[in-house]
Amino acid sequence: MKKQTSYQDLFLSQDYQTALAAIKKNHQDEAKVRDFFNISSYYKKLHQAIAAGSTSGIHAPVRGNSGKSLGGFYFHHDLENIRGYESLNQFQACYRIFNRMKDEHPDYSDDEAIQASFLCQEKQNITRVDLIEHIILHYFILKEQNTTADEVQHSGFQALCQKLDSLKDSKAPYDLKLKAEVEKRQVTDDEIQQLVQQMKDKLPK
Repeated sequence: MKKQTSYQDLFLSQDYQTALAAIKKNHQDEAKVRDFFNISSYYKKLHQAIAAGSTSGIHAPVRGNSGKSLGGFYFHHDLENIRGYESLNQFQACYRIFNRMKDEHPDYSDDEAIQASFLCQEKQNITRVDLIEHIILHYFILKEQNTTADEVQHSGFQALCQKLDSLKDSKAPYDLKLKAEVEKRQVTDDEIQQLVQQMKDKLPK
């Protein structure tokens, strides 16, 4: 069994990219990651949004990966560390990035801007993570972007911490895959909570 990088060592990483590379290595032997959204569905839904001038009432593209697999893993968008690229699993963000591509490249056709925006969703920019790893990555995003307290409160980091709290506070145990990951690293639930609190303490309040 290959050695996993501990949660504490991930937290102590030099920066986001270092932590991301270690997490990719943690899971390199597992099932292949696919594009987050199916590309044909992505084109279709964005063309509908372009025609309507909004994503309102339009269903999100079909996903190539589910947001959470049956095995308990999540899928992190690597490029969410770029300002303005938050919540890339949401269709509204896809439309926002499309419009950004059009603004930055006035000569682009709609299809060229859609293709450029799809880079965020391509499998080479998607990483399988467990919940704790996901929290750590979003901690680094906030830390490196010098975010405000208000931004922290409305961030992916905060949402993931709330997810962890809901698992902790429920009578049900952590989902089985997360439990297995925790046991593999020989870390207790209390140590996880302490680690998350360390991250919270380093972010604006």
